[in-house]
Parts: sequence; structure tokens; C-alpha cells
Amino acid sequence: QYTPTQRLLHDILEEVQRTCANAISPERNLADIHRIMLTELARHLVSERIITSTKALEAAEQICPHSVGHFLGLDVHDTPTVSHSNPLRPGVVFPLEPGIYMRPQLCDKYQIPKEFVGLGLRLEDDFVVSPDGSAIRLTDQLPTSAEQLEALVGTNVNTDPVAHSARALCYQNRAKRHVTLQTRMAIYGSMTLLALADRC
Repeated sequence: QYTPTQRLLHDILEEVQRTCANAISPERNLADIHRIMLTELARHLVSERIITSTKALEAAEQICPHSVGHFLGLDVHDTPTVSHSNPLRPGVVFPLEPGIYMRPQLCDKYQIPKEFVGLGLRLEDDFVVSPDGSAIRLTDQLPTSAEQLEALVGTNVNTDPVAHSARALCYQNRAKRHVTLQTRMAIYGSMTLLALADRC
């Protein structure tokens, strides 16, 4: 079970990821989505009184020091030379992975409440830009909500339906490459790690 603080951070990231997914369009690129992620993360952290509005964006940049995502090719990290300024055209595959990492030095610097010190969490799902320009979550049959994850922990996981669904989507879109599908949720403060992966 989540603690209340862990649950709050998870729910914030779920909202941030949803906003980023809804913002996907061929007129935007990953750099745009990264800025949206930081703005939304700052807004939620201020709203929940985890950080103050003073230097909120600066705090968000340090609380989530990595990019919101990257392009996926034949493997997970094989596109380092592809610019994040490239448009998100139909067929492009990428993860959206907002994170929160409450390192002690940041908590001191931004006066973050002590119950958050040392907690870290990231939600990661893979998406493809559909022909109409919207984002389709390739990992939509994997659990994402706090309730789903709590129900799953400690049970046997059968990923066959997920693999079947992902393969069908790949074939339907006539994908020319394999796409790694992954959803990872990590709460470093409690040392809980859930990782589900499959390939289509």
C-alpha cells in the first residue's frame, strides 16, 4: 500500500503524464512537451503546498532533472542523435516519463516538507502518434493508477494479453520495427519497484 505522501506524488505524476499526452500533436516536439511537463509539475507541487510559488519552475527542473521522454527506435535508447526539436509526426514512438525525485539537498533548498525527503517516483508509458496526430498509449493494458498498482503487487502477472494487444497495434499500423513496451513505477523511498515489459 502507498503511504499518503507516496500516493500524492503518484497522483500528481499521473495527471502530469495525462496532460502531456493530451498535448501531443504534429505541431509540437519533445522539447515542447518537456516544457509542458515542467510547468504542470510545478503547478501541481505548488497547489499541494509541496513547494512555494517562488522559483517553482526552477524547483521543478531540479526535482525532475531528466527529459520527459526520448524517441524509440529498434531499442529503448538507440536514438541519441535525433533532436528533440523534431516534430511529433504520425508513427513516431516515444515514452512519457515524468518523475519526482526529492533529494535531501533539494528539500532543504526549497523547504519541501520533511515527509517527502528521500522519495522518488517515475511513471513511464510508451506512446505512438496516431494518423490523426493524437497520442495512443501503447501500454494501455498495463496498470497505471495507484489502485491498480496496489492490487497488482504480490500477484502473478500474465502479460500475454498485453503482448497480443501491442502486436495487433503494431501490425495494424504496419510498424517496420519492434517497439519496446514498458511501464515502470519506482518508489525509491520505500524501495518498491514494479517493472512490466514486453515486446511486440
